Amino acid sequence: MDSEIFELTFAMLKQKNEFKYQKLIEYIFSIVLDGAIENKERLGALNILILGMQVIDDEVYKKQLVDFVVDESDFIFKHQKNIHSQWILINIISGNSEYLSVVNDKYEEKAILSVLFSFADIFQEVKRGLEELSKENKNDDNLLEYIHFRYRMFYYDEFYTQTYFHQNSIKILFQELTIEKIKTLCKNYKIPEKSLAKLVGVFNEYLNQNPSFKNKIDKLIFAENDSI
Repeated sequence: MDSEIFELTFAMLKQKNEFKYQKLIEYIFSIVLDGAIENKERLGALNILILGMQVIDDEVYKKQLVDFVVDESDFIFKHQKNIHSQWILINIISGNSEYLSVVNDKYEEKAILSVLFSFADIFQEVKRGLEELSKENKNDDNLLEYIHFRYRMFYYDEFYTQTYFHQNSIKILFQELTIEKIKTLCKNYKIPEKSLAKLVGVFNEYLNQNPSFKNKIDKLIFAENDSI
C-alpha cells in the first residue's frame, strides 16, 4: 500500500477511533523493529512510519522512532538512499534537544565523512569557478550562489548530516581537521584505499592554496552570508 494512503488512514483513524489508530501505529512499528523480517518490507514500513509522523504527534511514538534510528544505525546506513521524506526525521530530531544529542553522538563520524566526500567531489569545481572569476577580475554573484548551492545540496539528503551540522560548525570542523583524523575516520568505516587517497589528496590541495585564495574558498563553502 502507498505511504500516502497510510498517512491518510492515520489521520482518519486518529479522529474517529483512537484505539484502532494506536493499533495501526504499533503494527507498523512491529514490522520496522522485527529484524527477522525481510529488509525490503522493513524499509517500506519505515517509510510509512516516517511519513505518518506528520500526523502522529504522540511523543512516545516519536521517541520510539528516534530510538530505532539510533539502535539500528547499520540498517539506516545500508538503506539511507531509499529512506524517503528524511526532512520529517530532521524536524523530529532537531525539535528536541535530547533527540538531537543522542542522534548526533551516534552519527557524528558518518556525518563528518559525508561532508568530507562532498567537499572532495565539489572542490575542483569550486576552485575552477573562483579561478575563472579571478582571471576576469569580476565577482559573479550568480556563479558564486550556484557553487554554494551545489555544495550544500550534496549532503542535504542525509538526515544525520543535517542534524549534526545543525548543532556543529562545518567551518570549525575544517579548521580542526588533520590528515590523521581523516585516515582514522576512513579506517573506522573501512573506506577503500582509493577513496581515502582522494580525500587526503583534495584536503592537502585545499590546505596548500595561497591564503587569499583559500579564504575565498572558505567563505564560499562554509559561510552563509559572507561576500567573496
